[in-house]
Amino acid sequence: MSDHRDEVHQWLSTHLGIELASLGGHRSARLVESLAGVSLDADAESLARDHACVGETHFMRHPDQLGLLARHLRRVNGASVWSAACATGEEAWSVAGVLSRHLSDFRVLGTDINPDFVAKARRGRYASWSLRGLDPEDVPWLRGTPKAVEVSDELRARVDFDVWNLLTGPRTSRFDAVLCRNVLLYFTPASRLQVIDHLVASLRDGGLLLFGGLDMFDVDHPLLDEHVEGRIRYYVRRSEVRPEAPTRSSSAAPIERRPLPPSKPPRVEPPPPSPRASAPLASIRVLAEGPEWATALEQLEAHIVQEPLDVDAHILAAMVADEHDLRDDAAAHARAACFLAPEEPWPQFLFGQVLVRRGSRRGLEHIRRAATALQGRDPSQPLPHALGLTGRHLQRMLDGFLEPA
Repeated sequence: MSDHRDEVHQWLSTHLGIELASLGGHRSARLVESLAGVSLDADAESLARDHACVGETHFMRHPDQLGLLARHLRRVNGASVWSAACATGEEAWSVAGVLSRHLSDFRVLGTDINPDFVAKARRGRYASWSLRGLDPEDVPWLRGTPKAVEVSDELRARVDFDVWNLLTGPRTSRFDAVLCRNVLLYFTPASRLQVIDHLVASLRDGGLLLFGGLDMFDVDHPLLDEHVEGRIRYYVRRSEVRPEAPTRSSSAAPIERRPLPPSKPPRVEPPPPSPRASAPLASIRVLAEGPEWATALEQLEAHIVQEPLDVDAHILAAMVADEHDLRDDAAAHARAACFLAPEEPWPQFLFGQVLVRRGSRRGLEHIRRAATALQGRDPSQPLPHALGLTGRHLQRMLDGFLEPA
């Protein structure tokens, strides 16, 4: 079985770009089992998609990012947005709904590798679960009852959907903004770099690139400038400079890419607090991204009862709680992480962020402590207890909070 698992791991990373271990123990086991006795060729791709693709999403997710998107595009005539890996389409429709309040001329493209997801997105009909936490006035472009809704005809005229593998390459046209949220955390490091290249190549100069709140990887691309606005990290494409390059007729000419790492690069992970904690936390982190995030929090609480000194568990619990506006729970876990690792910058910064959003003046004090704790550290290395975040990444976030008024 070990040989079969290794074969599935290699095939999955090559064809879909996904790191098998990132799916968590239960989902990865089901995927390996489903492919037992199946020839790993194109016919296996549909089976792999069913188990590996995360279809969890809902309308108006991360509204602060959507607000930033609207502000960025407010003065763009004929704005175009790509919602990459949009699952069943709620994100693409939400983008269009937000833009319809500010723009009269725009287009949105939603893509996903799963044809079934794309078919549902095109239908534009959803059950109440996709509306959780929303009032009808938040989504006036949806019609229906509390049990089922449908996208308005006016919005349908602005949105298209397509089946697309992010590893295929850039789109043939360029966009003013690209969203690829909570997707690349499942990818291998080499595939992640490749997809980021494709996303950047699909952006116009000055275009906006947004990742998700759980996408904690560092982004270092020669054509991207990183910005931080409050809790939002985003990227803007700068002008491409290639003085010796010949003029190309295609508007989606590929960019000059930096060398990719070897086909099987070592994964870079922050050191876990103990061998027992790393495996369950990886599975819980995957669960937290889906509709069972509340179950993930319960599992974290149970884990913390058994491992009360596990800083990473408190950090993950704080991030999940904060993601779903459970700010008292987020503050409690972030405070515990600060107590257990007072000299580490990420717990201090996370606690500071939560306090700032609660309106507490003490938040900036902890953010300044994070800045002090970060001094003298190698900016290229992952920080302890930061789920893969590097010192360089945190410094940019700190700059956004502490820049002079």
